[in-house]
Amino acid sequence: MDHWDNYWQYSQQTVNDDAWNRSANASWAALKGAIEPHWRCLDLACGNGHLIQLLSPAGASWVGTDLARISPPAGIEFHARVPLQKQPFENAQFDLVVSQFGIEYGPRPDTFDEALRVLKPGGQFQFLMHHRHSTISRALEAENRDIEHLKSGQLSDAVEALIAVLARQDLARTDPAIVAAVESVKAALAAISQTASAGFVGYLNQGIDHVVNRMGQQSVEQKVDVWRKGLDALWQCHQRNKDQLDAALDAEAADAIVSQIGASTSHIECRLVKAEGAAMGWCLQGTKA
Repeated sequence: MDHWDNYWQYSQQTVNDDAWNRSANASWAALKGAIEPHWRCLDLACGNGHLIQLLSPAGASWVGTDLARISPPAGIEFHARVPLQKQPFENAQFDLVVSQFGIEYGPRPDTFDEALRVLKPGGQFQFLMHHRHSTISRALEAENRDIEHLKSGQLSDAVEALIAVLARQDLARTDPAIVAAVESVKAALAAISQTASAGFVGYLNQGIDHVVNRMGQQSVEQKVDVWRKGLDALWQCHQRNKDQLDAALDAEAADAIVSQIGASTSHIECRLVKAEGAAMGWCLQGTKA
């Protein structure tokens, strides 16, 4: 879970661009107006509490759970390290259960059954879930393809060798050892650039320039540590992307959820949500029987 713990330590967003934020927020407008002040509400996979902040002006008391360790806003009851399919509450505790880009990460159908278990009869639920073919999903697939070009380790080894040889005080910048180390880095970058995007190659160049040229008199060990932490951040990004892509729903998966939990509801519907005309997510909402 480190890749999500670290993400929520710094992230202030739940979606990646303004169009998505506007469409996501709009999908909650009707529900926000229906929340009663006496309701007890649960946000599953609440992240940094964005959805609670959006809905809480309507009143009610809020509880949030997440598998990651995060720091949600003050004023809510929060439980960390909670699997979606095993909520720490008795049956029928909540008037409303919601989730924004979260509940779909749990195993199906157990996670959705669990959401209904803790919901009171007649209680409402609404879940905004990732679409498998959204613009964000396609962007994540491209980003992961770029990151995967680092798997050979040749670039990392070449950069660390260059850092080491540059630290030698007895060598001039034109020394054959330094020239050879520079060429090794260039060759590794050239191999990556044949298939990776220009933006990603530029990002790698910036990282190399930082540790090689901009870190001043810091030691070899410090520079290598910064470089490795940068690579680790990329691998954590890759894992988060993979988690999101694995969780995202196509039409068949969305229909399957409706079929699986429909018998436990008096009303259920799943509609497509769009951002700037393109598929963004699925809004699953209903009432427990």
